[in-house]
Amino acid sequence: MGREARIKAQKLQLRDWYEQQVFEKGMAKEMTKNADEIFTTQNDLAANNLLEVEKAEAAMRAELEHSRQEYNQFMESSKQVQKLEEKELTEIEKLAHVENQLSSNFLNESTPIQGNGKILFTEYKGEPKGGDSLDQMILTREAQIGRKAEVAAAKAKEEKAYVRQQEMIRRTLVENQMKEKRLKREMQEQIVRENMAIAAGLKAKDSYAQHSMYTNECSDLFWSQFGTSTR
Repeated sequence: MGREARIKAQKLQLRDWYEQQVFEKGMAKEMTKNADEIFTTQNDLAANNLLEVEKAEAAMRAELEHSRQEYNQFMESSKQVQKLEEKELTEIEKLAHVENQLSSNFLNESTPIQGNGKILFTEYKGEPKGGDSLDQMILTREAQIGRKAEVAAAKAKEEKAYVRQQEMIRRTLVENQMKEKRLKREMQEQIVRENMAIAAGLKAKDSYAQHSMYTNECSDLFWSQFGTSTR
C-alpha cells in the first residue's frame, strides 16, 4: 500500500545522496586544487635556491682563481727581478775579478827592478806583503759565502711562502666545498620534509573523504517510513 510513497521517498533520498556526493567531491577538489600549486612553488623555490648557491660558489671559485693567478704573477715577476739582480751582480763580480787579475799585486809583479837586476825574494809574484793580500782574500771569500747563504735563505723563504699560499688556497676550496655540500643537504632535507607534510595532508584528506564524506548513511527520513502501517 505504501509502495508509491516509498519509491518517492527513495527517489528523494537518492537525489539527496547524489547532490551530497557532488557537493563533497567539489569540496574535495577545491581542497586539493592548491596542493599541486604549493608543491610546484616549493620545488621552484628549492631549485632557485640551489641555483643561487651554485652561482655563488662559481663566483667564489673564480675570485679565488683570480687571486691565485695574481699571486703567481707577482711571484714570477719577483723571480724575474731577482734573476736580473743576480745576473747584474754576477757581471759586477766578473769585472771585479778581471780587474783584480790585472791589477792585484798578489798576482802581478809590479816591483821595480833593483840595481843588481834582481827582485827581492819577498817581492816575488804571489808573495803577500805582510799578509794583507791573504787577509783580503780570506775576507772576500767569507763575504762571498755570506752572500750565497743570504740568497739561499731568501729562496727558501720564498718557497715556503709559496707553499703556504697554495695550502691556504686548497683549504679555502675544501671549506667552500664542504659548505656547499652542507647547504645542499639542508635544502634536500627541507624539500623532503615539505613533501612529507604535503603527503600527510593529502593522506588525511583522503582518509576524511573515504571514512567521513562518502559513507552514504541513510537518514532518519528513510527509516521513518517503515513500520507505520500494517497490511
